[in-house]
Amino acid sequence: MSHLMTMIGINGNRVKVVPNSSNVLVLVDSTFQYSKVSIKRDNAKIIAFDLPTHHNLSNLGISHSLSDDYLKRTEREELYDFIISMYNWHNNIPESKSLEFDGVNLLSLMSPLEFHEYFLSNLITFFSIKNIIEQEKPSEIFSTGRLSKFLDSFCDKKNITILNDPNVTYEKGGQGKGFTADQIELRFNFLSKPASMYISKKTYSKIKNIYENTICYFFNLWFNPTKQEKGILLLEFNPDAYHELLMNLDKTDRPIVLLNRRRSAVWNKESLKILKKYNNCKILNYKKLLNSKDKKDLSELKKKYQQSMQNLWKNEEFFQGLFSKSGISFWHIIKTKMINLYYNRLDEYLEYLVTTKKILESFNIDSIVMLNEIGETESTILKINKSKTPTFLLQHAFARFVPDFLDEQWRYEDQRMVSFQSDKFLIWGKTDFDFFSKFGIKKEKLIITGSPRHDSFSTSKYIPSVSKKQILLTLTPITDRTGLADVNLVIKYEKLLEKLLNLIKKSNNIDITVKLHPGENWHNPSLLKFFKKNYDYIPVYQTGSPKELIQSSDLVININNEIYDHSTIILEAMVLQKPVLQISLDQQFQNPDYDSRNPILALSYDADWEKYIKKILFEKNFSEQMILNSNICLKNFLSFQGTASIKVANEIINQH
Repeated sequence: MSHLMTMIGINGNRVKVVPNSSNVLVLVDSTFQYSKVSIKRDNAKIIAFDLPTHHNLSNLGISHSLSDDYLKRTEREELYDFIISMYNWHNNIPESKSLEFDGVNLLSLMSPLEFHEYFLSNLITFFSIKNIIEQEKPSEIFSTGRLSKFLDSFCDKKNITILNDPNVTYEKGGQGKGFTADQIELRFNFLSKPASMYISKKTYSKIKNIYENTICYFFNLWFNPTKQEKGILLLEFNPDAYHELLMNLDKTDRPIVLLNRRRSAVWNKESLKILKKYNNCKILNYKKLLNSKDKKDLSELKKKYQQSMQNLWKNEEFFQGLFSKSGISFWHIIKTKMINLYYNRLDEYLEYLVTTKKILESFNIDSIVMLNEIGETESTILKINKSKTPTFLLQHAFARFVPDFLDEQWRYEDQRMVSFQSDKFLIWGKTDFDFFSKFGIKKEKLIITGSPRHDSFSTSKYIPSVSKKQILLTLTPITDRTGLADVNLVIKYEKLLEKLLNLIKKSNNIDITVKLHPGENWHNPSLLKFFKKNYDYIPVYQTGSPKELIQSSDLVININNEIYDHSTIILEAMVLQKPVLQISLDQQFQNPDYDSRNPILALSYDADWEKYIKKILFEKNFSEQMILNSNICLKNFLSFQGTASIKVANEIINQH
């Protein structure tokens, strides 16, 4: 008797799976979606590799396993450490000298975070499949095209049947984009609903140039380097977020030059308004720095480095050995995307290097200030600068309020992943000073200044609640950064949201608003789908400052999936005198009840949230005590409240 497994794709194509043995695996991801699945073979085991596939199979009543269940936490941690050890892979290539410009290797310009997330995600899939094959010992495999590429290292190709085109776009849960910066996500809110669109990086760059040229010409915002006063270079700053800092720097009558290669410095009305207000704050038109000779030289450089790259990638055996773990090469998985990425970005990287060199050599730049050291703009500046011009790293996020997890936080800290490079690190408070000095950053490089972008919070007016109690729900998204996130965690996240939202829904005197993380992340689109499907009546915001949302709330609830990474919105709520409840999905966090030593009410996934939500909202003494506790700790988290911009400006100006 013949047993069949029939899959019908959305495009109508029918794929018949005819097992010849009793041990059959079906490996599927979101590149292959079904309108109908009929299984008439009990021993065919289906394994889902992402969230959309899991949801689809579950909705169709199809029994399946998850690929994530085949990879232990210890194995994920090992892969994380391995990826970090690979950051400087280009230094191991003997021929890499041929790709250097002014001592800077072109291969080193890719953002470490971009490298990290792409490679880690692929290696998790790679070793999950390895473990699946070793545990299940299949004699026959039916796989989507994308996954079949991973199987080649572990199975005989004749035992693999491909279900679809290997080049179909993969969506992990949101947008599948290969390397994270291949496309740009444009995010905005339409009324109370977030919306986004994706365009290529090159298209975005063209639109940005046209827009900036129009706005900056009309309002006289371009930096004119004819004057040679000592200027301050700000990298990738949003004027709207750092209004007070720009105001204080402007008072010095020194040129304040904004270099924004990613998002325009005049992206919104507020930013434009601020830059129009301060005469000394101007935008650097780095493309205009290139004269006809420079452009001709760039063209010749491109030809030279293209040839060098072509020669470099020919050494197949070397790269197979370099990109391998545990004796197994994964070069064939990443090879095509990686090579294409460098070819596609060669123009951009060369332009970065040449214009950066001209900026530092031609202008009288006295200080360079940045918010991170891993972006391509920042990394290029640091590499070309070679510590000649003083550099300042300004802390941009809050993370530390649970002392028991400092070691875990350092494990995933930017400054641990890529090492601290700037001359000075301007940090928010004593807690951060103790943290960074504990883990190896020299104390003389750490300066407590407070947070300039939160100066305006200290002067904010209290907005009383309307008749109903207002809850602001802030969602920290799941990321690929640690390698610990999996489908099970997303399922757990959704179940938590369902439990929490249904609990609040039962109350007639509580309204809720949702604020998503503003960054680009695959989990945000998944969360949007969740709310649209189940709770479409709830207002959801992603872009814009959360200040007014916090001010209008009686309670801020933050969902956190990893104990090492706490949302800055927690600190902002504390500054605005709002009680904060954080619910953690991290299994390491086992706090079952309220710990009065903590500045916020931090609870585990399984704690009694309803009890504490009611106490905060309807017991005035309890919420007031929470705010009192947070104020005591806030002094250590955030120094110079309301005057941080003055402190930062003085440190930059009086550096010598």
